[in-house]
Amino acid sequence: MINSFIISTVYLEGSISKARERGLYTIVTDDQELSASPAKKSADEIWDISTADVDCLEKRCREEGVEAVICGVSEFNLDRCLELTDHLGLPWYFTAEAWSYSRNKIKFKQACRETGLPTAEDFPVPENLEDWSEITFPVVVKPADMCANRGLSFCNCREELPAACRNAESLSPSGKILVEKKIQGKEFLAYYAMAEGECSLVSLSAAYFQPGKPSFCYSINTSVVSDLARYIETTDRKAAEMLKHIGCREGFGWIQFMMDEAGTFYAIEMGYRLPGDSGYIPFYEACGFDAVDWLLDCSLGIRHTKEELPVPLRVPFEKPACSYVLWSDCGGTVTEVSGFDKLSDIPGVLLEINVHKGDRIEPFQQLANVVFSSGCCEEMCSRLKEVNDVVSVRCQGEDGESRDVLIRYTDYEFLMETDRKGRK
Repeated sequence: MINSFIISTVYLEGSISKARERGLYTIVTDDQELSASPAKKSADEIWDISTADVDCLEKRCREEGVEAVICGVSEFNLDRCLELTDHLGLPWYFTAEAWSYSRNKIKFKQACRETGLPTAEDFPVPENLEDWSEITFPVVVKPADMCANRGLSFCNCREELPAACRNAESLSPSGKILVEKKIQGKEFLAYYAMAEGECSLVSLSAAYFQPGKPSFCYSINTSVVSDLARYIETTDRKAAEMLKHIGCREGFGWIQFMMDEAGTFYAIEMGYRLPGDSGYIPFYEACGFDAVDWLLDCSLGIRHTKEELPVPLRVPFEKPACSYVLWSDCGGTVTEVSGFDKLSDIPGVLLEINVHKGDRIEPFQQLANVVFSSGCCEEMCSRLKEVNDVVSVRCQGEDGESRDVLIRYTDYEFLMETDRKGRK
């Protein structure tokens, strides 16, 4: 029996169940207590070795005869997987060079320009952060090498730039930052499967926020889109060429885009990995492609051929996929988390709960994620209403009052109209 050595992250439990379905013996490692590491509860065996200690992991893997390595979405852990598999001589789906484009936004934007993929205009960062020459507002300031919006700021005037730049620099491992034009419009993720250096579009998903709430609090990530035909016509080929250009030969990844009012898709960043919102999980129901199985194959040394790639997406999914992220509207101390147990009994619904009673939370923090597919957009909206009705996270604020802090998405008519437009 092959040992599948799995590095633990909060998004990993689905990977463990897939591995066990294939008869793999699963080992999860990290330096966290069992209560803080849900993936450990699902594994055949657990180690208490930090994923940062690659030398120790290498020694233990050799002793135990580990034959495969995989992890979830943590870029830190993916760095360690690349290093560990190199030491052990085990398969891994990306090279250090190809992976570097996910870790370095400056390098990624250069690759986009080389292959004709539009990107947002950059503005040079002066040595004196008070001395900006030509710049057009609004702009985005962000570290060149961080993910999940860490260190990101929107600036509307020169006075806001110095503090935003210093914040981004403080969070960047390299100290490098980007200042670029803010693209006003819709946000998309284009997901690609790769084999033998060829790429196939698996899904195009859009991110929608609850009206009246911050635009960065994307509540709904769904395959319900109205712009798939335009993406295929103007951008899909260039995106695939860019991925091939940087050496993405196998595995799975995504590119984040913003589409402006003129209908131009601007590449923002990429991830040569699974996305953090688990939006890939409903793909199997929607189109028959299983991203986790695909990556498990890669870790086991099973090389896919280009003939095995999923048929490129050309029409909207009949069964829309949805990842519903529940954000906090304000901060405080959590006094009650309720209703999620009612959702856990629903077939096909995956829950990721990142908040517990007694936790201290901040405003606009991701508290939970509900992932599912539906028979149609109307059914998806019904499921969203059900979630809104049954779940609650209550917090006590500084004023001593206890209140429900969840941001609930309720713009169902927008989703229905978007679906209708996309299917014309």
